[in-house]
Amino acid sequence: MQSVLAGLVGTALFGWVMLSLFVLDPPGKLTDSDLKTVSGKVVKVEKTKGKGGGMLDLWLAGQDVPFRALDGPYPRSFDAAVLESLRPGSEARLSVRSADMTAPRRNLAQNQLFYPFVALDVDGKAALSLAAYNQWSVDNQKLAKWFLPLMFCASLYLLVAGIRAQSTQPLAY
Repeated sequence: MQSVLAGLVGTALFGWVMLSLFVLDPPGKLTDSDLKTVSGKVVKVEKTKGKGGGMLDLWLAGQDVPFRALDGPYPRSFDAAVLESLRPGSEARLSVRSADMTAPRRNLAQNQLFYPFVALDVDGKAALSLAAYNQWSVDNQKLAKWFLPLMFCASLYLLVAGIRAQSTQPLAY
């Protein structure tokens, strides 16, 4: 029974992730029409270190929720010289997916809402271009193209093996 349950959960989980990553949101396909642009003066900048590189949080004047560069593209895909000029008082222009602007994401560990951004200009210079973000997205999907189908097949195997094992057991009265 445990392998049936593991197979059902795994098949649903990895199937949904594969569908959402490769069909609904294919890597490297963001265009300007998918984004909303937000501009303003930077009020606060926080750079944190993490396993993948870290995070960059920006607070703009008049915005209660910060804008965040996720630890995948940050700081590797950013122009280091432009990133150095980022400080409170700088003029920033950020591009955020339209869907994320209507419903911000929540960091459960910190219990904090944020808007993930995919492009950043600081004082008119590109710190993270949409092309650089799209390239990171394509590069990031290389591992997922092998790992997710493998896990999906393993989940299907558990599901089929569990069902076969259940059907061959005699009924106990």
